[in-house]
Amino acid sequence: TFALFPPIHQLPVEVLLEIFHLTFEKPYNVFASSRSGPWLLGKVCRRWRQVAWSCPSLWTAFTLTDGDDH
Repeated sequence: TFALFPPIHQLPVEVLLEIFHLTFEKPYNVFASSRSGPWLLGKVCRRWRQVAWSCPSLWTAFTLTDGDDH
């Protein structure tokens, strides 16, 4: 039968999370939220957003600097 979903959508959540952990540098900058960290993964598709946002280990290493040197 013809698959309606790309192969990446057929991966188990555990495998997808391993890939997610390897995709961005930790710690990520909270103030660059749309360009780094779990937020970026959540922009790919609904499934990735659900998986990324429900995994506490993706949200544990971050910085709170806004890049302003003052």
